[in-house]
Amino acid sequence: MAKQPVEVNSLECGHCGAPICSWHTWMLDGSGIGPRFCSLRCMEEYSASFPTDGNNLFCDGCGEPIGNTLQCPHCDSKYIRFETIPIEIDGVGKDAPMDVNEHGGKQSKMEYAFTQLDALAMFQLAGILQKGADKYGRDNWKRITPEEHLNHALQHIFAYLAGDEQDDHLGHAFCRLMFAIVVDRDGLSL
Repeated sequence: MAKQPVEVNSLECGHCGAPICSWHTWMLDGSGIGPRFCSLRCMEEYSASFPTDGNNLFCDGCGEPIGNTLQCPHCDSKYIRFETIPIEIDGVGKDAPMDVNEHGGKQSKMEYAFTQLDALAMFQLAGILQKGADKYGRDNWKRITPEEHLNHALQHIFAYLAGDEQDDHLGHAFCRLMFAIVVDRDGLSL
């Protein structure tokens, strides 16, 4: 998900929205373009929401890769440049196989059954995600291992099977399984 740019002259933190002084701010890069932050912590939390494998963060001072840290080990600069990692999903590119429908219409062959997703289950999942973001912070789940997510999913499954009705156990299990899939695929976002 792309971050929305924050005006350079904005006097609000690009992460928490707190008012800031224009002469005392943190920035992701030294270009003067992009969000400003009220603290290093806000800049780190904002940066943690980017998909990164540690190979796409570069020092804006010397240009060297800086891994998963926000301070350059080469020149001690605290400005970073973020470069996106291209994502390619099988079956959705320009070279996707072609399909012809019963009316002779040609289009890319659809390899995914999105119409099989239950709309109410998606609302249920999105509601749980919002409550979790309100309670723990947005994308906090990306800092939890797949094993921990699976353990919590199993707790909800067994609570449901035992007849416990204190919580939406199936919804939370569904959510935790999605978290486990994403963190297993992308790694922890530290």
